[in-house]
Amino acid sequence: MHSTNIGASSLISRFKGAGKVNEPLRVIVEATIALAIFSLIFIGFFYSFSEVFFIWMGLDKETIKLALDFFKYFIWGIPVLYIFAFQGYIFNAHGDTRISNWIMLFTLIINIILDPFFIFGLYFFPEMGISGAAFVTVASQLLGILLRGYYLSKKGYMPSWQLFKVQKRFTYLKEILSIGIPVSLSSLVWTLVFPALTVIITKFGMEPLAGVNIGHRFEGIPYFLGEAFAIASTSLVGQAFGRGDTKEIRAIMRNGLGIITFILFFISLIFIFFSYELVSILNSDPAIIQHAGDYLKIVGYFEIFLGWEMILEGGFNGLGASKIQMWIRVPLTLMRVPLAYYLAFSTSLGVAGIWWAVSISTLLKGLVLLWVWNSRTNYNNSTDSSRNTSLFYDEADE
Repeated sequence: MHSTNIGASSLISRFKGAGKVNEPLRVIVEATIALAIFSLIFIGFFYSFSEVFFIWMGLDKETIKLALDFFKYFIWGIPVLYIFAFQGYIFNAHGDTRISNWIMLFTLIINIILDPFFIFGLYFFPEMGISGAAFVTVASQLLGILLRGYYLSKKGYMPSWQLFKVQKRFTYLKEILSIGIPVSLSSLVWTLVFPALTVIITKFGMEPLAGVNIGHRFEGIPYFLGEAFAIASTSLVGQAFGRGDTKEIRAIMRNGLGIITFILFFISLIFIFFSYELVSILNSDPAIIQHAGDYLKIVGYFEIFLGWEMILEGGFNGLGASKIQMWIRVPLTLMRVPLAYYLAFSTSLGVAGIWWAVSISTLLKGLVLLWVWNSRTNYNNSTDSSRNTSLFYDEADE
């Protein structure tokens, strides 16, 4: 489903840059139909195997029970979550993010406010425990779908229902998936690698696992900054690509990389020098603080390269050349597992070796993606824009 969103976003931004009005609407129709089909497949798969995954991760029985309580509502709400996300991608592809983000913020506030009422059964609300958190998440995003749908229609970004009825064949679905699937495979590999790392982490006890989860909360700051820049680069590069303006493509990425480097430099310094103070805000257990602080400090050394990885991924996606980033990111992400095992058990680093494996792979992904981007986009300095644009895309996807 993520592949549908990414692929559609890339095509929509490209058609917008080329001045084509009807094509983005047809892309949305095809992507929506595909999204509905993939949602049903996803629900069936994870409904059947979610408990197996939690057991494989090495979680204790109580944690597995809580996870299953959450998932029994969350799984059925998957179509809602992905439609809401897809609507956001449509706004992003048009370079119109303000209203979409305000709606996102509104749904998050609603989620935060209602969570305790449904979790603890305050006043006349039912006491649902951890299931209440999943229920509220789905309900708040359902509200978000209605709001985003209204503004999408108002701005002319959304196709009419008549277009859904007359759509007889899939014209763009193959291209949507050819762009989106490599991105999804990259994300899927990361999703599978973390449970694999969890198996290694839990061999040192549950405290390191709790520590890395706290570290992830703080690392979410640079991650979501990188995600924001990745979304922007996909949209802006896609639109410039549609216009055939290769100079603008280079300028967009050069400026984006400069800005993210500047921002993440200061965040990295905070992680390196104040990691233990940060994590102590969320936990008072000395062992957990030690593990979380170690994790945050180690990933802080190469956090800038996380931003590079994400913004370059967005640039490649905007060009429709997502296979390039997949062939770089997937093996380097998979490398984390054997490297973590080696550093944790064959050196004196212990559990900290796992954090170093994560950090080193982030460094390598950022550097290699940057090198490939520069080598591809600087291949031809001709002033012939149409020729240059074809080199950006065709050669990258050979």
